[in-house]
Amino acid sequence: MAILFEHASAIAASSTLICALAAGWIANIFCPKAPRLFTVLSLYALSWSVLLPYYFAEKPETELLPAFSGMLFLVVGKLLRDEASSQLTTTDHQCSVDDQNVREVGLLDRWALALLLSAVIPGVYHIPGLEPVLGDQRVGEAALGTTLSILGYISLGHGAWALASSHRWLVVCLLLVLAAYSVIELHFTAQYVTNGELRDTGMNPLHRVLFSAAKVCLTALFCSIVVVAVPLQCRTRPKWL
Repeated sequence: MAILFEHASAIAASSTLICALAAGWIANIFCPKAPRLFTVLSLYALSWSVLLPYYFAEKPETELLPAFSGMLFLVVGKLLRDEASSQLTTTDHQCSVDDQNVREVGLLDRWALALLLSAVIPGVYHIPGLEPVLGDQRVGEAALGTTLSILGYISLGHGAWALASSHRWLVVCLLLVLAAYSVIELHFTAQYVTNGELRDTGMNPLHRVLFSAAKVCLTALFCSIVVVAVPLQCRTRPKWL
């Protein structure tokens, strides 16, 4: 365990990179004829990619990157639900995206987008008179990032449940990992908000290792669910390169 903590920063950065690369690679191999699922995995890979600067830095200057990642998860969940709806009405001989099967954007997605936009308004923390009310900018960013991340996990789990109706055991495992990830996220944010020293030293080794383990498990399960959900008529012989 001491060895893991000693190399926690390298583990956190490398696990994030591996998850992004794995999702992109799997999209290219298994989903060339399933455009929506290809987009799902591409955005999933992007959601981890935007966190790379966060983990490569010993002390990140901003806590907004997890908020961007969470918003991408929300979009991924929406696409999963659209794909599930599409597969219910697509005939055996079709392998394309039918716009008539796309579901309307839900209230959760719209609220999350509004929440994200409220955080990226330039200079909001520097408006005269607001600084004493808003407090430390990084605290607000951390709270926002955790909120959007957890909303993203909910959307991801909901979408996976709708899509993988014949592989419920995979989805149940995914939901358990998402729940564990949410607990870790909340624990870290609580410490970050209450401990001013942590904001100066950066994420501690324990959280880096826990996030890394959860991230790898989540990616393995999520990619498996997407692959088994590729319609039979859209499957091709995998091209490994």
